[in-house]
Amino acid sequence: MSVTAAGWEPIVDGLLATAGLALLWRLAGRLGVASLTDRTWLLVLFGFSTATWWVTMRGGVWHTGQLVASILTFLGLLEAFGRRRPLVMGLLAGAAFLTRATLLAALPYWGWRALPGRVRSRLPDGLSHAIRVGARRAAWLALGFAPALAFALWYNAMRFGNPLESGYGLAALPPFLEARRELGVFSLAHLPMNLEYFLWHLGRPFPDFPWFKPDGLGLSVLLTSPGLLLAVRADWRKRETIALGLTALLVLIPSLLYYGGGWWQFGYRYALDAFPFVMALCAMAAARHGIGWGWRALILFGVAVNLYGVYWNYNP
Repeated sequence: MSVTAAGWEPIVDGLLATAGLALLWRLAGRLGVASLTDRTWLLVLFGFSTATWWVTMRGGVWHTGQLVASILTFLGLLEAFGRRRPLVMGLLAGAAFLTRATLLAALPYWGWRALPGRVRSRLPDGLSHAIRVGARRAAWLALGFAPALAFALWYNAMRFGNPLESGYGLAALPPFLEARRELGVFSLAHLPMNLEYFLWHLGRPFPDFPWFKPDGLGLSVLLTSPGLLLAVRADWRKRETIALGLTALLVLIPSLLYYGGGWWQFGYRYALDAFPFVMALCAMAAARHGIGWGWRALILFGVAVNLYGVYWNYNP
């Protein structure tokens, strides 16, 4: 049975990754990217110039979970920029939380997007009306999220006898990880390590091209995914842009404080939880300015680096 499942896993993960790209295509259109060429470049950026490619190819339940989380987040963003039904966003937020706990940090964003536009941008004529509308929408969002939260608490209680114990604090670990966990499952002590793996880690020096060899601990996002810098060209004067940026940061923070680091990986796979929000910013930038050849070159550079990651996976 396990052999059969292992054989199906690359196919399932490939289909999940394709579904995520299809949702990104729709989201880009909804955010105003009229050019089909620009939409295609956004798909290349997310699908082949981030850790999405590596986790899809690598397989494993952790990686499959991250692909599912991306799908659920893109669905949430489509709803947020569509009908903005709080119950639907609550259900999607709950499912995403069960898949990747870091996405609990996105809940305030879904609540904010559930508000009518006039409430998000300014108070209506009466403060009491704004409070009533906000409370009603928040209640529907909470109702959608509640089943996932209840299930998570029940599941933890059944497994570990404590609804607040997820198991991360109990797992059997190799000595070097055990030493890190003794500092805390989440701790500021882990921040320098995770920032290094996320922003500037280059692996081991290597005498021949490309002059470094991955060590499985991480690889700078500036090397694997420089095209994500396109997000800086979104209109940061708008509340929506700021909200997306803050949400991406909030989702990333738990991973930066986590003892685990993300091993074994090419790039910093934990950042994938936040990348759908960054991709929404990239789509806004593309709608505003298009994706010129300079940005395309950065995307292709990331594709080449991630292609090397695929090669390295089979030739460590």
